[in-house]
Amino acid sequence: MPTFNEESTIKQVVEDFQRQNSVEHVVVIDNKSTDDTVKIAKECGAKVIEKIENKGYSHSLVLGLKEALKTDANIIAITESDGTFNGYDLEKMVPYLHNCDMVIGSRQNQVISEKGNQNNTMHTWGNYIIASFLQLKFFNFKHRGLVHFNDAACIYRCFRRDALEKVVKMYENENF
Repeated sequence: MPTFNEESTIKQVVEDFQRQNSVEHVVVIDNKSTDDTVKIAKECGAKVIEKIENKGYSHSLVLGLKEALKTDANIIAITESDGTFNGYDLEKMVPYLHNCDMVIGSRQNQVISEKGNQNNTMHTWGNYIIASFLQLKFFNFKHRGLVHFNDAACIYRCFRRDALEKVVKMYENENF
């Protein structure tokens, strides 16, 4: 879980994921926070990787995935540290990994899209339009068009370890 100045939410998020039966390790990649994010995450029992400079969100994601591959985990998930996603949703995502390499979560369902959440009208409809175009691009008669996107920008994801190892290896060899 990448983080930057999330002292107001990091405790809740780390503890939420630690409460899940399938979670053995919580790894926080800190992007040089200037508040108490690191201290709080450590107090909660998360493994914290402190970067010496802020190289950005995507760098933290890659670093976190590589760190997760050092554990014995068969399934690796990435999430936000701002409380956007719930740990209990892992139970809904993991069963799909029997049929695919990665599962992408969603913030675009009726309960989450209710008034007062982070998704304004433009975000919700923009996501719907982009996701619809992605569905068209990946439509395949072999799979009967079962590709379904409804949140094209969602970062909440679960990977099978073997699939993630292949992706990291390709990235390191620059064969993609």
